[in-house]
Amino acid sequence: MSLTPTTLTAVINKVTDVLHLLTPGQQPDKGFERAVAELPLRLWAVTNQGEEIFRKFEVVRSGPRLDPGCQDPQAVYITRELRVTIAYPAKIVGLYGLGDLDDLEDLAEDDATKIRDAIYSPGNLIASCQAMVPEIQELERGDPGVWFQDVLVRVHLFVSQTLT
Repeated sequence: MSLTPTTLTAVINKVTDVLHLLTPGQQPDKGFERAVAELPLRLWAVTNQGEEIFRKFEVVRSGPRLDPGCQDPQAVYITRELRVTIAYPAKIVGLYGLGDLDDLEDLAEDDATKIRDAIYSPGNLIASCQAMVPEIQELERGDPGVWFQDVLVRVHLFVSQTLT
């Protein structure tokens, strides 16, 4: 078997590129932007809560590495989980429409569906990444000023290993 293994970092970069290029169905002039704060997105967004957090996202590793064992001296097939988190300010009147919070729920669901479809598309896979299987999570409404939408992505890929 001759493989060109990849890395989870390369997959994260690809998911980031896919989100940057994605045109939202609602408010398409305000696309997705990777959060560049020095803090994790959830902490940064809760402390800011203004319009600048709208559709900011982060892609992070989540869950254990599932490794079924040795198949090839140079590469091993693993499953990892990524968490894509998108922030939405919840206190800005009129940002989402007349129904504000109801409209925010609709917008977040629409965004999550577009993200799921884009990530799941075979055209967005990189070499040695066999599949990315996204799963939309429930909208997190825990903070009155900012809500979060998570999409968990199960990534199946070959990574390098060295067996001697």
